[in-house]
Amino acid sequence: MLFNSYLFLFAFMPVALVGYEVASRFNRKAVVVWLGLCSLVFYAWWQPSLLLILVGSITLNYLAAEIIVGAQARRHIARRWLFGAIGCNLLLLGYYKYLIPSLNGLSKLAGLHQH
Repeated sequence: MLFNSYLFLFAFMPVALVGYEVASRFNRKAVVVWLGLCSLVFYAWWQPSLLLILVGSITLNYLAAEIIVGAQARRHIARRWLFGAIGCNLLLLGYYKYLIPSLNGLSKLAGLHQH
């Protein structure tokens, strides 16, 4: 689904906006949950198989944030978890954004890519 597609403009966006309005009548957490779910649906529409990676990354970041908040008295532990979480996110980004496309490009050049 693209931002300029009819599906997005006339189905997804109106549902997301109405859901936002309804959720905003409850509390801020309801709005965050609604928008998070809408984001996951939008992302999954493009490539459902990668949704597990995104949910895993979100879970890792949430758990790391909980540990960091709980370890404020021990700043060295909080700092290690912060840098560890940032490192994991950068590794995921580097793997999927740079390494995979590079390997695909090399396999095409070597004639190993199947059409």
